[in-house]
Amino acid sequence: MEGFGDSSIWSVAGIPRGGVSLLNEVERGFKHGTVKRVAEYSGVSQQLLIESLGLNRSTYSRRAKAGRLNQDESDKLYRFTEVLSNTIELFEGDKVAAKNWLQSPVKGLGERAPIDMIKTQSGSEMVLQLIERLEEGVFS
Repeated sequence: MEGFGDSSIWSVAGIPRGGVSLLNEVERGFKHGTVKRVAEYSGVSQQLLIESLGLNRSTYSRRAKAGRLNQDESDKLYRFTEVLSNTIELFEGDKVAAKNWLQSPVKGLGERAPIDMIKTQSGSEMVLQLIERLEEGVFS
């Protein structure tokens, strides 16, 4: 988490923030190194991030050799990055607090850790909706 200054996760990871360029990158597959950059920025271990993408070690090793994630894995990494970005905003830039929240059971998510929910679109949406409610001061 150190050494990134005020750079956003989007610029550090090299992930377009949205639009057609994001769609093109997801469809093509993010470069393998994107996982490492996102893990370093977030403070989450690379292994935990890989697991949260639904990958096992052998699959991840194959992706490393190929140089790119597949479309589904890239989409999950985008969702993690979106959740991470919103969580950092929720904690007013405190990446340590954001990392801890992502990895801890949360009452509003049925005592599940947010990082465990990004494997699916619906789980990611639940996390983002909770963050939005928390930002608005709605705690139930």
